[in-house]
Amino acid sequence: MITFTRTNRDTNTLPGALAVPTSGGLSNWRVVEGIDFNDRESFYLQSGMLDDQAPFNSQYVDLVLTGVAIAERGGEIEFYFRIDSEEGTDKLHFFIDGKEERRAGFPVSGQIAWKQARFAFPERAHRGRHDFMWRYKKDSSHSMGQDVACLDRIIIYGVVGIEESARL
Repeated sequence: MITFTRTNRDTNTLPGALAVPTSGGLSNWRVVEGIDFNDRESFYLQSGMLDDQAPFNSQYVDLVLTGVAIAERGGEIEFYFRIDSEEGTDKLHFFIDGKEERRAGFPVSGQIAWKQARFAFPERAHRGRHDFMWRYKKDSSHSMGQDVACLDRIIIYGVVGIEESARL
């Protein structure tokens, strides 16, 4: 399970094996404090905003979790998300092993309060390891809402070995 803490916010770091690769220009994913998926004051991950600077048009920011070893039977990934964006255009996308998921309502846009997403996937992957990626992408038109996507409590079921579980 990946959760976010005050330390992540204060040091501007991501927990575990999460990373932000060079992306398409939005500021970054960062840990912020606010009302989480449990309706409590806590910490979660927010996309593409740096203080009060809105994202620029036609840009995106990626968040990746790579090389997760999964048991032969496959596994599932579950996470909470919320989005406040222009309906139908500024979207949160989710990918498993480079393939965009188009189920459970993804990609998502508009104003969606905290909601849980869950995706099953087979063991078949590059050497039994899976890669996951979230992308918030802004279109080239105007802004509506806060122009952010948020993530919290990422859990992967079917991870192989204690060492691999500890990395998450």
